[in-house]
Amino acid sequence: MIWATISMTFHVIGATNLDALTDEVFEALLALEGADTRLRDSDMDAVLVDEIVTVRVAAQGPTLDDAFDLGGSAIRSAIHSTGGATPGWKNPEPSTAPSSNFELRGQQLIPA
Repeated sequence: MIWATISMTFHVIGATNLDALTDEVFEALLALEGADTRLRDSDMDAVLVDEIVTVRVAAQGPTLDDAFDLGGSAIRSAIHSTGGATPGWKNPEPSTAPSSNFELRGQQLIPA
């Protein structure tokens, strides 16, 4: 099994309180980590004035691709659980509900 750290940077649009939203996303990611032994070391940085958020999680899988998919899914699930949207992600889900949009700006995979 391979461990890798997945880091994704987002520009967040439409958040009325980005500080509170990032806290909610981080708590959701920690909950996912607590429920799945293949996830660990969740972390998050934000530059609130620029509306830029970077989310990281280490994930385990039989291949780097599997680890990346699991980590990316955990990050996306944490965002969605707070009512956020991830437009433009693979297989985007249409939504008419008002939400904060997390637009992916970059991603990195760091093998452990």
